[in-house]
Amino acid sequence: WAAGRKGNLLRYNSASGSFTAFSLFSHSPYCITQHVTKLLETASGDILAGTRHQGFKLFNTKTHTYSDLAPRAADGTEIYVNDIVNTGNNQYWIGTYTGIYIYNGNNSRITHLQKDNLDATGLTDNKVNSLCRDSEGGVWIGTNFGGINYYNKQNTLFEAYRPVGEANVTGNVIRQVAPATNGNFWAGTEDNGLYYFDAQQQTFKRHNSTYKHISALLQVDNELWIGKMEEGMDVIDVNNGRLLRSYREGDGANDLRSNYFISFYKARNGSIYAGTSRGVYIYNTGSKKFNIIKSIPAVFTSCIYEDEAGNIWLGSYFSGVFVYHPSINQGEALTLNFSNDGRNNNTVTSVCEDDLHNIWFSSESGGIGKYDLKSKLLRLFTTKDGQPANNTFKILKDDNGLLWVSTSRGIASIDVKTNIIKAYSSANGLQGDQFNYDSGYRSPDGKLYFGSTQGLISFNPARFTSSIKTPPLYITGIQVDNKELAVGDTSPLKKSLLFTDELTLNHDQSSFSIDFAALSYISPQATSYKYKMEGFEQNWTILPANRKAYFTKLPPGTYTFKVNAATDKGQWGPEKNMVISITPPWWLSNVAYLFYACITGLCIYTVIRYYHQRNEQKNKRRFELLEHEKDKEIYEAKIDFFTQVAHEIRTPLTLIAAPLEKIQQAENLSDVKDNAHLINKSTNRLINLTNQLLDFRKTESKGYQLNFVKTDLVALLHDIYDEFRPSALKANITCTLSVELADLYGFADVEAMHKILSNLLNNAIKYAASTVDIKLSHDISSGNFRFTISNNGPLIPEYLKDKIFEPFYRLPSSGHITGSGIGLALARSLTELHHGNLELQSPSTGLNTFTLTIPEHQDIEFDFTNNNEDLPGSDSLIDQNYKNIESPVILLVEDNPDILQFLIKELNTDHQIIQAANGQKGLELLRTTQVHLILSDVMMPVMDGIELCRYVKTDPELSHIPMVLLTAKNTIESKIEGLETGADAYIEKPFSPAHVRAQIASLIANRLKVKDFYARSPVAGISSIANSKTDEQFLEKLNTVILNHIADPELSVEQLSALMNMSSRNLSRKIK
Repeated sequence: WAAGRKGNLLRYNSASGSFTAFSLFSHSPYCITQHVTKLLETASGDILAGTRHQGFKLFNTKTHTYSDLAPRAADGTEIYVNDIVNTGNNQYWIGTYTGIYIYNGNNSRITHLQKDNLDATGLTDNKVNSLCRDSEGGVWIGTNFGGINYYNKQNTLFEAYRPVGEANVTGNVIRQVAPATNGNFWAGTEDNGLYYFDAQQQTFKRHNSTYKHISALLQVDNELWIGKMEEGMDVIDVNNGRLLRSYREGDGANDLRSNYFISFYKARNGSIYAGTSRGVYIYNTGSKKFNIIKSIPAVFTSCIYEDEAGNIWLGSYFSGVFVYHPSINQGEALTLNFSNDGRNNNTVTSVCEDDLHNIWFSSESGGIGKYDLKSKLLRLFTTKDGQPANNTFKILKDDNGLLWVSTSRGIASIDVKTNIIKAYSSANGLQGDQFNYDSGYRSPDGKLYFGSTQGLISFNPARFTSSIKTPPLYITGIQVDNKELAVGDTSPLKKSLLFTDELTLNHDQSSFSIDFAALSYISPQATSYKYKMEGFEQNWTILPANRKAYFTKLPPGTYTFKVNAATDKGQWGPEKNMVISITPPWWLSNVAYLFYACITGLCIYTVIRYYHQRNEQKNKRRFELLEHEKDKEIYEAKIDFFTQVAHEIRTPLTLIAAPLEKIQQAENLSDVKDNAHLINKSTNRLINLTNQLLDFRKTESKGYQLNFVKTDLVALLHDIYDEFRPSALKANITCTLSVELADLYGFADVEAMHKILSNLLNNAIKYAASTVDIKLSHDISSGNFRFTISNNGPLIPEYLKDKIFEPFYRLPSSGHITGSGIGLALARSLTELHHGNLELQSPSTGLNTFTLTIPEHQDIEFDFTNNNEDLPGSDSLIDQNYKNIESPVILLVEDNPDILQFLIKELNTDHQIIQAANGQKGLELLRTTQVHLILSDVMMPVMDGIELCRYVKTDPELSHIPMVLLTAKNTIESKIEGLETGADAYIEKPFSPAHVRAQIASLIANRLKVKDFYARSPVAGISSIANSKTDEQFLEKLNTVILNHIADPELSVEQLSALMNMSSRNLSRKIK
């Protein structure tokens, strides 16, 4: 369909490609031009056509006829149509030069809207150029001089009745509203008297009475009770306005005490209550007088209300709430406080009961209160809970049980079940936000009326619907340093904000603001917002009206800006998010932090290193000082030691030198023997001192080990005790020895134990005053042996109990007693090698008690059979077979010329001696000389005695020769090493010549006995003949060769030597 300037409506035929014309002016009055300006299809399929001079027409597309709906205005002027829009429900708005026409397609009714200078919510200009309907059902109106107007039916829920001429209210401040008959009501103003409202016509009519300042109203049948501010009360006839009665303040017993009537209330039982500035009265219908309720204080009454139980609730100015029980004629004051902790007054402005039988109060400054009759608890709802203001004036209950409260900033609804509060203000179409005290009324049709300072506001709560549609929310702008961020290649914003989800700003752009808007135009002032910058703040920031968020110096990082909007219905929509990244400056970048971390780490390392170096230097200096002190102490101890040792050595040397001098001058043998005995004694003393020093040196060296053999400790202790007993008797010391058993066997190093116990016993006797006690016990549970040695000498101080075990240390009080200062140190070292413990007990018994504890078993143990040979003491004990042989040949291997000459001198009487300075030369002599025995030192150059012994005992040609080792090593370990290599005997230095001669004679005689025995026993086994493994192998080989060639008549000594790979001479020497 199309139209143009000629007044025809053209229908296009797509099949023929032609138009069919239908006139829109064929039966209309003449006009200057037939220009059609707008076409719109209706819901029924007809076409609304707007014209330039004849208003708008309706064309029936079925009958192809038209009708003029509004060709001219009411004043006869032409109607120029600019635009037509369908507003829904078959209603159409037509914008013209003379305002807006609303055509209702359902009933063909036309409403004309024009500019009204007295209506602030009306059109701002009659010349309407364009119309547009948005998605929320609102109509946008573009005018010529009045700008853009907006209309939404949601903003027309509230109706206002304002003074317009004589027909409407001319008093703005509505104080009281009282129901009349047929749904009508009376309205009393504070500034212009009494009005009657016709609910059917929705109009006010001023009563012809002369009342100006009305404070209370109540219609009782045909009587209208009127309370006048400070002027008493009048009762008039509602039909003719005639004054029936008047009530004034008086001095009589039953007179009123106040001319200020604030409130009238008619109870369900017909009782009428009147609240004044000096108490509450009840009306006596018989006498038509007021009687004061004496059980209620004479307070300044503000409101009266009857609950479902028939109780009368009284609100007051400044004094809170009272309740009157008519059935018992008793009243009570409730301790309910609305004064905001005394900051305001405790004034209650109205009372109402909800469907749950809770009593609600409005107050002048404390918001509204919900009083639970069962729990007697009051809960206040203030602006913090969603109330538009804490100054509340009137509470009304609608047909659905919702409570509506008028305040100083609009109206609020309260759901008594959920306590959800919704606020309404001028942004929602209210004509004013300021309402009046206890001014309100609910009509029989459910409509609510509230008196305000701008007339009367009414609405029907049933028309309030909750739309679930939430408006779209957009971020509309970003300002950096108060400058709008533009889109561009050099800008952080590369595209429109409508399509931007992420934004990166430099560190110098961290102060910015963000604009946002929810595209809802029903009541944009009532739209509230909340936002938060996630990552920077945790809580939402509520913005009741503002649409801008500010951020100042936001730290570098990544944040998410979240914003949400809620409509005036309190429904929050979906969030709008934008990720905002603030890049750090170069000095706060990751590389910079890494550099800082390195620098910090280096500084920390330097400080710590300096600290440790300084501590090391301090400790080093401290250690050097300690070492210096220790060295000084050791030096002094060594000096003392060497002094003592020199003294110890000087004494025996003196006892050696003097007797030698006497021997040289002696003339008889008895003098020589006495001096020789003294020399021998002094020599033994020197030897003992030397051995003690060497033993201490060995225990202090690394790798020194003991050889633990099974030992009878009781016998060992008895032997040592017997050694020292003469010394004790000589010094008048009483010694006692006690042991638990006759014998106690344990694994210990005999020599070490002898030295430990000898040192302890020697010290005990040396320092004792009169008694020495020695005990030996065995603790079976712990497996330890415990030696206890005590004496009653001078007590050793407690603080020196560990010091005395240090090398070279001697008690200052013991300087007059000879000693070296290493005895106890040696004893403890040897004890520790036994895995035992040696300590000085605390002197609690008045005795010096040393306790020696050693374990019964050790990790490595030897259980040797006691094979001590009974060596003959003189030549008379030597076997006769030894005397019968020619002088035996002995190879003497010794590197010390003095000892070598001494031995030759001692042995050459009965033996033939050949000598060698070391083991290598000894082997050379053995190859060429037949010997009966080898006597060798252990420690020699080139080849020592152990190596020589090992070589001899593993050589088949020499293994039969007995070998005796001489050594200064007197430990069990050294003896075991020598015997393991095959040595036949082991003699310690210093040795006894008689002992050496006896040992040699015994070994040679034993060999002769064996030879003689097996010569007489030809069937003896080969293994029993051999003295060693090598000899056994040699004899087995010899026996095998002989058996293999026993039948050979040519077998001779020479052939047998060849088969044994030996010379005849060596074979003969070996067999012999």
